[in-house]
Amino acid sequence: TFRLVCCIPLSYRKRDNDKYDPYYTKFTRKRNEYSIIHCHILQEYQTFVALVFKSLFNKKVIAKMSSSGPTSDVKLMKNTLAGRATIRLMRNADRIISLCSQATSELLREDIPADRVEQIANGVDTSRFTISTRRSNNQKMITFIGRLDGYKGVDCLLEAFRQITQGCPDVKLKIVGDGPDALQLTRQAEALQIQGKIIFRGRQEDVAKELSETDIFVLPSLSEGMSNVLLEAMACGLPVVATEVGAAADMISDRVNGMLVPPGNPAALSNALIELLRNDVMAGSLCKAARKTVDERYELARTADCYKKLYQQLLAQSAYPEIRV
Repeated sequence: TFRLVCCIPLSYRKRDNDKYDPYYTKFTRKRNEYSIIHCHILQEYQTFVALVFKSLFNKKVIAKMSSSGPTSDVKLMKNTLAGRATIRLMRNADRIISLCSQATSELLREDIPADRVEQIANGVDTSRFTISTRRSNNQKMITFIGRLDGYKGVDCLLEAFRQITQGCPDVKLKIVGDGPDALQLTRQAEALQIQGKIIFRGRQEDVAKELSETDIFVLPSLSEGMSNVLLEAMACGLPVVATEVGAAADMISDRVNGMLVPPGNPAALSNALIELLRNDVMAGSLCKAARKTVDERYELARTADCYKKLYQQLLAQSAYPEIRV
């Protein structure tokens, strides 16, 4: 059981008839009420502000690198003056959280001291995402869940799915999510003449329900940090096919608890999905191993415990150890 101990409400933008109160002014006024600032996206402006506050007010700073690969936080930060300044400052952060081995390597290449980089994986609530009985009809359902933008590789998935339908006519593809590429992807499906076999569900809040109506989960990303929905699919005991980017390479042992394919390769993606569609024994083996992996390494309580220990360690070094995060 987790509970919110305390918080400092923050405003990021002005709303109609509201007085704008930037979070950095609130941080300044309430600087005696906290000891640690934890930034959950390294590339955002608040990381720069937090590192300045560390120097001004002797605060502890934790920042998490949310993405690695072509759209990694570090690569995007190098495109702006503020980002490059943040990279220089973050060498003084108390901890930079890495989600995967790829992210750790990127941080070390930026001369972040190794003792300030800590790899803490995301976790999943295994009481909410559970193994459910699959549908018994002959029509198989492949599901993607995520934001519809270029780096999620959904265009590549549609190309792969066109190849799949030629050999497996009874399969359908469900795409759950919204984003800037939604209309373009709909038009691509029409151009490929597969629109009748694709269900565009838009944004859905109940991810567990969407996964319960799925036979295979696919994540064709070109760049990732650590995908929560991939964890959730594995917790549901689904066979998963993911591209070998970000944390997927840490989470999945190819053909043991899932299948890995190179990013941006429709042929490899379609071959992996066809193999699972045709081989129920293999799919069942991957299902059991996927859930076991989550139980052993990615339960939410394990992640929470790692952060609790980190907070306690930094609070013990703080000028105000009695004050919470």
